[in-house]
Amino acid sequence: MKKKILLISTAVLLFSATATQAQDISSSLKGMQPILDNVYNQMIPLCSNLINAARGIAGFAALWYIASRVWRQIAQAEPLDFYPLLRPFALGMAIMLFPTVIAVMNGVMQPIVAATNTMVTNSNNSIA
Repeated sequence: MKKKILLISTAVLLFSATATQAQDISSSLKGMQPILDNVYNQMIPLCSNLINAARGIAGFAALWYIASRVWRQIAQAEPLDFYPLLRPFALGMAIMLFPTVIAVMNGVMQPIVAATNTMVTNSNNSIA
């Protein structure tokens, strides 16, 4: 009998704690996007040295890969096959222009973020 009462009281305590946390989460979800934007805006300048080093290494690797493929085809006296080299060239360009690529992606995604924010606001208003 004592075990049943202990089990029931534990379940009620767990349920009430979960229910109150769910209300706290719903009120804090409104403020996540500005926090994430702030973190992004602070971290990009802080990581600029690391980004530049990674861009240099990746650009060199892409250039080395393209050069080795071209060298192999020239050494085997084959005609140069250009189309398989487009993918590493495009990846190398995306890596070399990383901050610009990220800015373009953020620009494309910003209307979606605004639309979902409006949906959340409308949902919160209808619930209230």
